[in-house]
Amino acid sequence: MRTQAVTVAGDSSGTVFGTQHDRTETDRVFKDDTEVKAMRRGTPLAGLVLITVIAGCGAKTKANSEPKRFATPDGLVELQFPDGWSRSKDENPYDLQCVSKDERMVTNVFQFKREDLAKDIDPHDLLQAQIADLQSKREGFVLVEPESRTQDADKTITTVVYAGEKAASRYYYRFTLLESSAPASVFAVVIQTSLPSEWETNKHILGGITRSGRIRAAGARSVP
Repeated sequence: MRTQAVTVAGDSSGTVFGTQHDRTETDRVFKDDTEVKAMRRGTPLAGLVLITVIAGCGAKTKANSEPKRFATPDGLVELQFPDGWSRSKDENPYDLQCVSKDERMVTNVFQFKREDLAKDIDPHDLLQAQIADLQSKREGFVLVEPESRTQDADKTITTVVYAGEKAASRYYYRFTLLESSAPASVFAVVIQTSLPSEWETNKHILGGITRSGRIRAAGARSVP
């Protein structure tokens, strides 16, 4: 596995070059305030069960009680989320951002195209670049779970987990590289966040989301 250091454009505040619509840019990085939203807003933990999910998710009904699939704008990368998760409408640099019902887990997806990579760079290098960028913005950045790689019928999943401190809070960051087993020009880097105290439960939820990933060939679209 390659461990080459990669320089990523972006400053310490998470500002990146390009816009959200430049989805082939390889220099986009984790937005510096994209943490667990409930903690970032200073919401008392005892009251989190009363939080209404952002981006238009209302009371639980029969119609939205099943898992939902959300995709990047061109439909080439798609993930399934548990009941209550919603697509964020907050401005962000990601191709897809979804938040859990209690806002204590966040899934951020960057979609890339292989043809946009320099000849000596591969998808794993971009995974390492995202890790290195976040490490430069956090205190106490340490490995929690070493890199693992699994392969199923349609994709390869590479995952590693780190912990980092920001201001008075500590977070777990789960980094995942999703690559299609079939020839495909598209791949994704997924960055998920959780509170450490809830990791034993949340890691199974976050892992299920990335395992559900589908990567389609260019020109294909998901079902709306």
